[in-house]
Amino acid sequence: MAAAKLNKLAKVNESITIKQMYKFAKNEGFINQNYELDFGKFKVDKNESSRVAYEVKDYKQLISISKYWDRKVSETHVKRDEEIYYRRTIRDFIVLMSNYGFRTKELLLIKWKDVSVNDDGTAKIVIRKENSKVNKERLCIGRKGDVFIRRKKYCQYTE
Repeated sequence: MAAAKLNKLAKVNESITIKQMYKFAKNEGFINQNYELDFGKFKVDKNESSRVAYEVKDYKQLISISKYWDRKVSETHVKRDEEIYYRRTIRDFIVLMSNYGFRTKELLLIKWKDVSVNDDGTAKIVIRKENSKVNKERLCIGRKGDVFIRRKKYCQYTE
């Protein structure tokens, strides 16, 4: 059932993208001005979820594998330090996205000045409106603030 819902939403989203491309092509004169796209109607319920969430067991498996993943890089690996850095980054990316509900773009565009870690292990992160999908600033509060502290220790860019 969830896959069917996801397929409907995917069709709607893809049709919107394709229609926008055709509109651009018309405006630029790449296609005939009289050409009209018609995909028909897709009915999607308002309350329908747009994403299928991971189950707890999947999350636990991701975390348990990624926890020590950086330690499994071979001593003879050509770009060992770089590989370790990216494996740590992926691990922290998973933890932060799951604990704060960030969108990918939002997490990638966070700056250190947007983050404040509290003594109780929680953190407050400001998602600036220019980085938000809905163009509205919001405050995210969540646990696992230690991930930001850990990240700052091995991250190349800490300004």
